[in-house]
Amino acid sequence: VHQARADDDNPLKTTLDKTGLKYKKLDDTSWIVPFDAKDGKSLDVYVTYNDDKRKFALIFSTIVDKEDKFDYGKDVLVEAMKLNNDFPGVKFCLDADHGDIDVQSEVLMTTLTPDVLSMYVNLVAQMNDDNTKKLNELVR
Repeated sequence: VHQARADDDNPLKTTLDKTGLKYKKLDDTSWIVPFDAKDGKSLDVYVTYNDDKRKFALIFSTIVDKEDKFDYGKDVLVEAMKLNNDFPGVKFCLDADHGDIDVQSEVLMTTLTPDVLSMYVNLVAQMNDDNTKKLNELVR
């Protein structure tokens, strides 16, 4: 009988532990990595699985947070699409149901090492911090 190891049960948590990043547990499959933002506030990067099959890690941060079903103007969405073209490895996404624009990356779990996870978490945080003012100013 195969005895399950901790990394068999939750490989994302095991990998996150090995990054050295400070984090808070949200639930058994989700964690929050807090960062100090330029404006003196903090921003959160979420690390979780993208679905129940756990084939991909989802690393994301909300950059614009409006009410559910918020109708963004074309200029905001165009700017987000331009930014998508300028940066590798991350993308801006519209979560229309929740009225959010997130910056995120989805990484195949079989390719995820502690260094890769740390790089994506830091890249998502930097993208949020570098672009939050611009995108939020465009929202009317």
